[in-house]
Amino acid sequence: MKSYLELMKRAIEQGSVRDNRTGVPDSFVPGDMMKFDLAEGFPIMTTRKAAWKSAIGEMIAFIGAKTNAADFRALKCKFWDDNANKDGVDYAGNTVKNVWLTNPHRKGEDDLGEVYGHIWRHQTKDDGTNFDQFADAIRQIQETPNSRRIVVSGWMPHQFNRMALPPCHVLHQWIVDVKKKELHLNMFIRSNDLFLGAPANIVEYAWLLEVVAHATGYKPRWFTYFVGDAHCYADAVPAALEQIKREPLPLPKLKILKPYDGTLSVVEWLENLHPDDFELDGYIHHPPLTAPMPKMAV
Repeated sequence: MKSYLELMKRAIEQGSVRDNRTGVPDSFVPGDMMKFDLAEGFPIMTTRKAAWKSAIGEMIAFIGAKTNAADFRALKCKFWDDNANKDGVDYAGNTVKNVWLTNPHRKGEDDLGEVYGHIWRHQTKDDGTNFDQFADAIRQIQETPNSRRIVVSGWMPHQFNRMALPPCHVLHQWIVDVKKKELHLNMFIRSNDLFLGAPANIVEYAWLLEVVAHATGYKPRWFTYFVGDAHCYADAVPAALEQIKREPLPLPKLKILKPYDGTLSVVEWLENLHPDDFELDGYIHHPPLTAPMPKMAV
């Protein structure tokens, strides 16, 4: 996980400082990246503990096109509760209205609208039928693995008024090496809080690469994580600097307790997974480190 620590160090030491919507300045670098070789183990933070089951639960909810915070909670993920139901608070203690709460498209308590997974799984073709980007990507991995067009996009600006929050990770791309029987994954995230957000996003997409590779008969290999705007909030800097000083520990291995057996399609199998269907074998980590969550939830 040195790639992660090095990016956070660059953002703090070389980044430009600016104001932003939270009221707390951040230090940012534009256009950066991290790269993880899954042959070396599952890329999870060892320099502090990561809430890895919540992250996996969020990705399972995305795959299932869930649009209700209750469905995320059932998968051990509470990340979306405030965006669904509460006003925000800025750092001066002022209430910041969550415009989603009065949006005419909102269907009531816990509704999130057409976030992430809905866009991945439900787009309308010219003939009025549904196009499932995610299922089509899995199909291409299986049937046309040499394609360079195996991309799933969540960036639909014309639909922003129908969702509680626009996506941060806006697309991912699958690359298949047929000769080596390896599967690779590229992900682009437009904006990333490195201390609080990136650790969960790394787990989510590394997990996605692991399980899709497993179900399609490939070895999971390179996960490349591109960031448009990589930043660290000022009040997270002390904890981040402490984390950077810590020596990373050996990476664990992801164990799949409900392996794919071909009974269901790959997508159906993924939709029916639960965070408790996985273990991290050998996950050891340094003591916890905390920083304030940005209080403006909108």
